[in-house]
This record gives sequence, C-alpha cells and structure tokens, in this order.
Amino acid sequence: MKAERHYSEDECNYSIKIGMAGGFIVGWAIGIALLLYVNSPALNQWVWVPSIPIWNGVGWMLYGMISGCGGIFADFRFSPNVEHRLSRVLHVAERHAA
Repeated sequence: MKAERHYSEDECNYSIKIGMAGGFIVGWAIGIALLLYVNSPALNQWVWVPSIPIWNGVGWMLYGMISGCGGIFADFRFSPNVEHRLSRVLHVAERHAA
C-alpha cells in the first residue's frame, strides 16, 4: 500500500484554486449547453438569462473547491507563464472579495 502524501499549505491552496477555476469553466459550459438544449423563446426573453451559466459556474466552482481541498490537483502544474497569470487574476479576485 502506498503511503499517504502530505501536502504543504501552498500546494493545497494551489489545488483549491485550480479546482475552483476548472469547476467554474465546467459549470459555465454546462450552463451554456443547457440554454442551447432548452432553446425556449420564453426563456431567451427573460432578462436574467445570462445569470444561468454564471450561477451554474459558481455552483460547480464549489464542487471544484471541495475536490481541490484534498490536494487532488496539487501535482497538476501549468507552464510558469500561465501559472503566473492565473495567480495574478486570482489575487485580484481575492482582494475584491475581502
């Protein structure tokens, strides 16, 4: 049996951020697919129809955060350039949320 790996706090934070970003993208895509599948004229005239993919993305972002808390994405790495941009965007979002 393999020994359980213990992740550092930075690795866990990275895993959570990747899970949240991936979860939002998946949820947003599912929300768009839902709108295309339903294709209801009454729904498409609703003022808040753009909120469906956004709130679906937020819900899936929560799933990504929960799955990322276990460190499942800690070993997954982007190229340094992409990782720098992602951390810059997420730090801006953290400052606005506080």
